[in-house]
Amino acid sequence: IEPTLMNWVKKQGNNIQFSEIPVVFHKEWLFYAKAYYTAKLLNLDNKLTPLLFRAIQDKNGAKMDSNQAMIDFFVAQD
Repeated sequence: IEPTLMNWVKKQGNNIQFSEIPVVFHKEWLFYAKAYYTAKLLNLDNKLTPLLFRAIQDKNGAKMDSNQAMIDFFVAQD
């Protein structure tokens, strides 16, 4: 839904303030939330957020359920 949402946000102009936030439905997802905010803090969110989302959706991908796994993910994107 992201492309549709982003088009809607653009159409709103200055009428709204839009912010993305991670949602943690399971305790394992806390690592993804930390990764999201880390990428944002490093000003790499535009690059890393789509890659992180793809990694989450990839059923055959590595399980990223530890701080070290997230560090490895960030390093691999360099």
